[in-house]
Amino acid sequence: MGRTNPTYRDALSAIEDRWSPYRRALRRRDRERFDRLFGYARGHADAAGARNHRNPLVAALIGIALEQERRHDDAEREREGLADELAAVADRLDRIDGRLNRIDGRIERIEGRVDDVEAAVDAAALDHQLDAADYPPAVTALANRLGDAEVPDVDCSGDDGEMLDGADDGEGGA
Repeated sequence: MGRTNPTYRDALSAIEDRWSPYRRALRRRDRERFDRLFGYARGHADAAGARNHRNPLVAALIGIALEQERRHDDAEREREGLADELAAVADRLDRIDGRLNRIDGRIERIEGRVDDVEAAVDAAALDHQLDAADYPPAVTALANRLGDAEVPDVDCSGDDGEMLDGADDGEGGA
């Protein structure tokens, strides 16, 4: 003896045909979604056929609801995985930030050392310039006390080539 009811797949196709005017009235982007819903119902056709409900639309809606629930669960798991991944990236960024702070501290210490070396080199160069220019010791001492001051380009001799008062030719003491 044969079945008295049509198969679920046949009944689902008939339901889809009855809803085709509705589908045509939908916007294109929603037509794809509508077709997907019937695809979900077809995906659960074996279970719906085994139930052999008097109203196949009920079985179709249950199949659609099951598929929507599955998609929701999948999205939830994906969101949790992304949240875990984001937390790991944030932790790594914190570690990198700590390393960068330590590097910044090292750079500042190196810059301080470079400044110290530059100051020592500048002082040595100033002493060398003053010695080479044969400035009196008092000018050399004053220039060393001033530190960054420029070496004056002044002639310390008078019009007749004699040294001015209080200045000697470098052979005497301070």
